[in-house]
Amino acid sequence: MLSRTPPEGYIGTCMALREADLRAELGNIRARTLVLCGAEDRSTPPDLAGELARGLGAPLKLIAGAAHLPCVEQPEATLQGIRAFLEELGYVR
Repeated sequence: MLSRTPPEGYIGTCMALREADLRAELGNIRARTLVLCGAEDRSTPPDLAGELARGLGAPLKLIAGAAHLPCVEQPEATLQGIRAFLEELGYVR
């Protein structure tokens, strides 16, 4: 997928993400939220994910052995984190 992406488009997307600061909007999110982050993520580091979690009043789950794509790099650990969160909310047993 990345190899088919025009470099200009990828760079433009990265620049837009870099410039976007939506922290002021966090208070508008009312849904219970779980923040998942790869413990070795350099693109969205755990400190930044922790800031997001605090802003949302949400738990932070770091996925060991994963970087930016924990759902690909550690799918079972990602699933366990999501399942535990949904169980806590009473959505699954």
